[in-house]
Amino acid sequence: HDPSAVIYALHSSYFTTLSTPITVVTEGRERGRTIKGSKDTTRSSVALDVKRDKVEAFLSNIKNYF
Repeated sequence: HDPSAVIYALHSSYFTTLSTPITVVTEGRERGRTIKGSKDTTRSSVALDVKRDKVEAFLSNIKNYF
């Protein structure tokens, strides 16, 4: 999903996001899992949907440069 992060930085309108507090589990069997944080947790933008056709067109367009 690294290309998605770059595309979001360039074309955030391609994504539907929600600003919400999140945290990452750092211990135990669920280590690395992202979960909803408390209201005191820093808010982050979480992608909920993507305009797939726009992203695919962007990727198709840039592959011609390489």
